[in-house]
Amino acid sequence: MNEEPGFIQEIQDHPEDEVTRLVYADWLEDHGKLSAAEYLRTELHLAKLPLDSPDASRLRNQLWQAWAT
Repeated sequence: MNEEPGFIQEIQDHPEDEVTRLVYADWLEDHGKLSAAEYLRTELHLAKLPLDSPDASRLRNQLWQAWAT
């Protein structure tokens, strides 16, 4: 059984739910999709930072790098 469509639907239905995204990131990692898992976790971390945070720029760069792989 492929659980991925269920995760995606749940995230679409409840975009504010961080827990589902984190569980999905774990699932992705467990299934060898390390870049996608890293992307989700970085995206969640970035969303919590103020826009002018010094870490925000670094995390945005990480997202671009993860997206490109």
